[in-house]
Amino acid sequence: MKRGKGFTLVEIIVVILIIAILVAFAVPALTGYVDDARDQAGMANARSAYLATQTVATREYTRLGTELPTSLSSDTPIGGGTGTNTLASEICRLSGWDKLPGTLGSISISPSGQVTSFEYTESGKKFSYTADKGWAEPVVVASGS
Repeated sequence: MKRGKGFTLVEIIVVILIIAILVAFAVPALTGYVDDARDQAGMANARSAYLATQTVATREYTRLGTELPTSLSSDTPIGGGTGTNTLASEICRLSGWDKLPGTLGSISISPSGQVTSFEYTESGKKFSYTADKGWAEPVVVASGS
């Protein structure tokens, strides 16, 4: 019997099966890389927001001295006067963002103007900083938090 040109159905099914097995191994690995990249982007944004917050706290400490509030929120007025600047708008301005990519949580300031604790949430993860321990690992937050 003379064999014609081309592949048999069995050969095609075997190739498809091999490709499916490779994809089954590759997809979870690639998903892990995407999640890691999202965490790293969130951490970079959290650190940028923290540095901007520290800049604002230092500037406000210079302006207010001992009257500096010990806790800040995203809608805390900044700079005195009747301006509409808030902590969130100042963080955006200093970080070069049009709007804050995530959400500010609790922020504590020492009497000397040092940010002692800072929380930032982005893409369902909370990034926390404390002056004594540094940056903690991101924590998944519930969608209602």
